Amino acid sequence: MRLALALGKTKAELLRDIGGARELGEWLAYFDLEPPGVDSDRRFAALQATICNASGNYKKRIKQKDFLPKRKRLFKSVTDTIKDQIAAMKAATGG
Repeated sequence: MRLALALGKTKAELLRDIGGARELGEWLAYFDLEPPGVDSDRRFAALQATICNASGNYKKRIKQKDFLPKRKRLFKSVTDTIKDQIAAMKAATGG
C-alpha cells in the first residue's frame, strides 16, 4: 500500500503495472533503505524531542531517535552476506 501511495496509484493499478517479481523486489529493497516520508518523520521526531527537553520533565535528554520507529531490514546488505560467507568458509576449513 505504501508503494502504491508513493507512486500515486491504487493497489490494483500498481499490481497491474509492476514489471514482475524482480521489479517488486527492487522496490522493496529501495524502500527498506529509504522509505517514503522519512524526512518529515525525522523532522517531526526532532520537534517532539525538542518539546520534551524544553519541558524539563525528564531526567535524561530525550533524543530524536526515541520517537522514530525501529525498522527491520528486509534484505541483508552485501557486506553482511560476504561476512557470513567468509565465516562459513573459516568454520568449514577450521581456520
